[in-house]
Amino acid sequence: MTWEWSYSPEGEAEFREELSKQTNEFVWVTWAEIQAKADPEHFAGGFDEIVYAAKRAIASTYPRDILENEIWRFAEEQRECSNGGWEVYVCPFHCHGVRTEEESHD
Repeated sequence: MTWEWSYSPEGEAEFREELSKQTNEFVWVTWAEIQAKADPEHFAGGFDEIVYAAKRAIASTYPRDILENEIWRFAEEQRECSNGGWEVYVCPFHCHGVRTEEESHD
C-alpha cells in the first residue's frame, strides 16, 4: 500500500537533489521501467522484458539531466510514496525510490 505525497517546494527540491545523487545505473534502469510501462502497446499490466531491454540499452545514450527530468515528471504524476512519506517511488513498480537523509537516521 502506498501513500500519496504532498510535499512543500522545499521537500520536492530535497527529493530532486537526492535523485541527482543516485548512480547512473539507477537512473537508466528506472527510466527504462517508466518507458516500458508508458508503451501501452506492449504493457498490459505486467512487465515486458523485451521492451524494457530495448529501453535500457539506449538509456545510457541520453543526457542524464533529461532522464532525471522524465523520472521526476513521472513521480510527480504518480505522487506515490512509502508509508510515512520518507521514500518517493520513482518507478511504476515501486522497486525504485528516492529517500530523504532523515529516513536513514531512524
